[in-house]
Amino acid sequence: MATATTKPNPALAPLPFSNRLVPVNSAPKDFDAVRDLPEGFLEFLAPLHAALTLRQRALVARRDYALAEAHAGKFPDYLPPSVATTNSWRIELPEWCADQRNQMTGPADDADLVVKMLNSGAPGVMLDLEDSTANAWEHNSRGIKNILEALAGRLTYFDRKRNRAIGINPSATVIFTRPRGLHLHQAGVLPGELLPAALFDVAMVAYQVDFSTLKHPLCIYIPKSESADEALWWRDLFQMIARLKGLPTNSIKCMALVESHPLAFQMEEFAWNLRDHIVGLNLGRWDYMASLIHFNLENPDGRRVDGTSRSKRNCREPVPCSESTSGAPRERWHASRSPAASDGSRQAHAGRNARCGTHRHSLSQRSA
Repeated sequence: MATATTKPNPALAPLPFSNRLVPVNSAPKDFDAVRDLPEGFLEFLAPLHAALTLRQRALVARRDYALAEAHAGKFPDYLPPSVATTNSWRIELPEWCADQRNQMTGPADDADLVVKMLNSGAPGVMLDLEDSTANAWEHNSRGIKNILEALAGRLTYFDRKRNRAIGINPSATVIFTRPRGLHLHQAGVLPGELLPAALFDVAMVAYQVDFSTLKHPLCIYIPKSESADEALWWRDLFQMIARLKGLPTNSIKCMALVESHPLAFQMEEFAWNLRDHIVGLNLGRWDYMASLIHFNLENPDGRRVDGTSRSKRNCREPVPCSESTSGAPRERWHASRSPAASDGSRQAHAGRNARCGTHRHSLSQRSA
């Protein structure tokens, strides 16, 4: 049973997709999809595009609704009780990702940095196609190539001081790929069509990687989510790819960043919707604070936003903060509380929600 949000207010409808300016990365003018993409990739991409592109656009429109409602005085709040928040359930973490309290992240298009991160001894490394990589075809293509080489253990860079190539040392480091977010679009791949950039990134990596040679399952780091419904989009992308590859439907695993204020109220539902894939949630501190400000622009009680404000503090406690300025998202989800418990009734609602606890081998959730 999936959890779903309530329907938005039609009076706050955003512009139709065809009338909106959307962030787009376009392939170069001389690009030829048949020639320049991996053989067979277009056939692999077609059913994913057919099933998921319109859903992505609807989810982006739902984001606009939520923001418009917040600016009209209806602020993000909890969803109605559901199986995710009233039932006892548990996600077992496999040994290969049982400890992800320290992670590093950096741009996937920088081979030098990727190799150094993977040789750092960090339990997890996120190879980033999103915030730290320019949203341009050249950088994205180089990033995907480096990710594939890193997953295969073949990536190298030339060290001028030592005058030799440096490769990746064998280790237990978990490699995560962070694709671009749902709000971004990829043009130029299919004639006259816009693809979700996230779909293109994940499909390009998953299509080319040899799952049988990976030291752990293919791991995706989901960025910029704003609702539990978006988890269903990612779930279906992962499971469709697995079926197209002839693999078990839970073959792709993921972590997800909590970087938006609305998602702070839907963390249990988000994890439930991805329960066959997710191994943790991670708070992106600065993006979350920016979102908190954005959703409270018209809220006279919400204008004090800093690292000690109530909703920020109550979200920080459930999902330990991450920083990417020096390359280190820290820790997975280990507890759950109200992200913005401003009154007794909301505290009571938070109390009815399942509490979450991290153990060495499991991400568990149980009813209060």
